[in-house]
Amino acid sequence: MKDITRHAEVVALLDAVQKGEDVSGSVLYSNVEPCILCSYAIRHYKIKEVVFAKHSGELGGTRPPFNILTTSDLHTWGQPPMITVL
Repeated sequence: MKDITRHAEVVALLDAVQKGEDVSGSVLYSNVEPCILCSYAIRHYKIKEVVFAKHSGELGGTRPPFNILTTSDLHTWGQPPMITVL
């Protein structure tokens, strides 16, 4: 099945949540900057830190205009996670 929502970050978060894990406060590691979709899930589950090695360009979640991962303007989710680029 071709499911465009099955990104590694989302799959990892859902796997942990389905097992009853509290992922809030966790550190998420990825080789590439999380995309907009993954950034939404990361913010929703209140991940504390995101670590990645390579920016993903215009579809990444850390830079405007779709900086879901780094914006402080989304009060519903609280503070954004710390971002560490290796």
